[in-house]
Amino acid sequence: MLKRLWMIFGPVLIAGLLVFLLIFFYPTEMHHNLGAEKRSAVATT
Repeated sequence: MLKRLWMIFGPVLIAGLLVFLLIFFYPTEMHHNLGAEKRSAVATT
């Protein structure tokens, strides 16, 4: 019974933990440079 519950809810718990860690450690101070993004987009085409 416990193994079956773990097989059902285990991936859900792990995915939730990963989403929480991603949100928690995501950098809030992102300096977005639109000119540099345009130049890099032109360079790849």
